[in-house]
Amino acid sequence: MDDALKNAYMLVKPFVEVEFDPFLAANGKLWTNLLEQLRKDVRILESEATSFIDEAFTTVKSAEAAFEMLMKFKHIETRDGIHAKLMKKFEDTLMIYIQEVRSVKEFYEVSF
Repeated sequence: MDDALKNAYMLVKPFVEVEFDPFLAANGKLWTNLLEQLRKDVRILESEATSFIDEAFTTVKSAEAAFEMLMKFKHIETRDGIHAKLMKKFEDTLMIYIQEVRSVKEFYEVSF
């Protein structure tokens, strides 16, 4: 997670340290190149974030733990693709929860 935050900061750094006047028309090509690099880097970072989410949820042992993790992500402002991934994980977590409830119910029905 710390690496992701560092990478997100690195997206802004070229704009903070820009070595040309972005308001001069003569620098339009430089500005366009800088924006294109930003878009490319954002796509890469978004892909890494969705992979991180997938990886994080494969290690979760229960629906309760997955739900707690989702609640932590809830307060983080995200891009649409990451938000969609989290919503899918929420649906998956509910399905796991339903499965866990059914298993407990079956256990009690067989035991008693």
